[in-house]
Amino acid sequence: MYTAETVRAVLRRIVDTQWVLATRVHRSTRGEPLDFERWPFLEALYRDNTRDIAIMTGTQSGKTEFLILRKFALCAHGAAVFYVLPKDELKNVFVTNRVDRPLRLPAYRQLFMAAAGADNKGLKALGRGTCRYVGSGSLSAFKEYPADAVIVDELDECDSVFLEYANDRLGASDLKHTVLSGNPTMAGAGIARWVCDESDWKEWFVPCDSCELWQHITWYDHVVRERRDGRGALLTVERRDEAWDGDPERDLLPICSRCGSPVNRLGRGEWRARFPGRPVSGWQLGKLPTPTNRLSDLYRRYERLRRSLTGLQAFTNSDLGLPFEHGEAMLTAELLDRCVEPEYELPSGQTEYGPCTMGVDVGAFLDVRVSDYPPGRRRLVFAGKLSSDDELFALIARYRVTTMVVDALPEVKRVRDWVNRLWHAVSVWRCEFAGAEGTYLRDTHVDEEERLLRVDRTALLDDAFSDIVNRVAWLPSAWRDLAFGEYEEEMTGPKRLLLTNPQSGKQRWVWSKCKDHQRLADSYDCLASQLRRSFDPMRGLPAPLPREELFDPFAGLKPATRVTHR
Repeated sequence: MYTAETVRAVLRRIVDTQWVLATRVHRSTRGEPLDFERWPFLEALYRDNTRDIAIMTGTQSGKTEFLILRKFALCAHGAAVFYVLPKDELKNVFVTNRVDRPLRLPAYRQLFMAAAGADNKGLKALGRGTCRYVGSGSLSAFKEYPADAVIVDELDECDSVFLEYANDRLGASDLKHTVLSGNPTMAGAGIARWVCDESDWKEWFVPCDSCELWQHITWYDHVVRERRDGRGALLTVERRDEAWDGDPERDLLPICSRCGSPVNRLGRGEWRARFPGRPVSGWQLGKLPTPTNRLSDLYRRYERLRRSLTGLQAFTNSDLGLPFEHGEAMLTAELLDRCVEPEYELPSGQTEYGPCTMGVDVGAFLDVRVSDYPPGRRRLVFAGKLSSDDELFALIARYRVTTMVVDALPEVKRVRDWVNRLWHAVSVWRCEFAGAEGTYLRDTHVDEEERLLRVDRTALLDDAFSDIVNRVAWLPSAWRDLAFGEYEEEMTGPKRLLLTNPQSGKQRWVWSKCKDHQRLADSYDCLASQLRRSFDPMRGLPAPLPREELFDPFAGLKPATRVTHR
């Protein structure tokens, strides 16, 4: 049996081999050698000979090349490697692009192809060692392969229930080397738990050339400054680099937290551990120290994403390489009061800021929200409950609605009839929720032929919630009286909660389900506002009519019932 010192000696030899491969042999997917002068923070990671390693990174941070080279180095010393990826189909693409391609290089062929053995997408003989590649979604994949090392790529995307069986593959090995890596999601879960709670948690520090303060560059301490009110609501975001005016020739610079001078984020630096002495070697790395990412581009992305909780989580996870920490969120009456425009009264018909959008939640009543668009705002012009289709059609005509998103379920035929009846005047979209439990549907899927949108419920409600938090939404002072007086209850009912899928163990944020008809109508209307910008709802319509003329898309049809505000 290996002693601890023997294990360290073996790992040192493996790390030395990896360093030779990285500096003399390996080429990236672009065919370029690895450049440790431009990426100086990676050298210490490549030289890490700790038995247990955890790496928490943003996207495109150099992590995957490290995993590939660590695997090759292990196999060069006769180790059996168990390499876990989130899904089986991803495994096949990964092996083709990231394993088979390096093996075409002469040096790799000489080192790893001499021995005869298995050579397929799931199992490869590499020199004196072997590597098995598996997806995490099946228990059978975690059987019948004794391993010396386990490498897990994208831990948070893997099935955590089956992943527990990976360590069983190390039972007969003296080496028992593990490397866990991935893009984080939530605090206290997945790779964030291993790095933040179990490891020494190393961060990259660089010096300020003016005051010589060594500091770990973070987004909120060195790049932007947030100003919040007494309730914690975000008021403004300012760049700390006040000299940057958007000039593409000059990048945005991080600013020293002590003296206010610019800091060279790409220069010399060193890793410092938050918790020295912990047995797991943990590394946290986002895009801020990487030479291929300009801060100005990250800032523009941040400005685009920060107004949505879903977008802010994507920026935090993918760009900063950090877990998203956001307490339980809910819409409150106080937040709605902040959206009140004191002098505003609900209009009785078309407004100068039309045409309007509409969101409809279908249930015992038709819960409806209609908005017009003063510059930079989504202003409520109607919110209420309707009893019939005729009332709905009259409302569309009165406010000159041209883009409309409707709950696709449960009354499928009824909603399809609306699409067919209104097609010549209104861009009507049916909306259904998609995305399996424990996953996010990151993009809205648009089927123009079927006029169908498939969206993630959490992301949809996040967008509408952000409109209110950021005061993009405007309300009348009497908003509590809307929808038979039920507006406040139905808007403030849902809470944003962190739930765990009991089958997969994955966590995700969800908005709770309750009496939320007006909240859904508002969210559908928010989606309609996005479609209003993305599509041309006026395609095929005549030029806008003067305000005093009634826009009636139902001319020639039976007269519509008059609707009163409720």
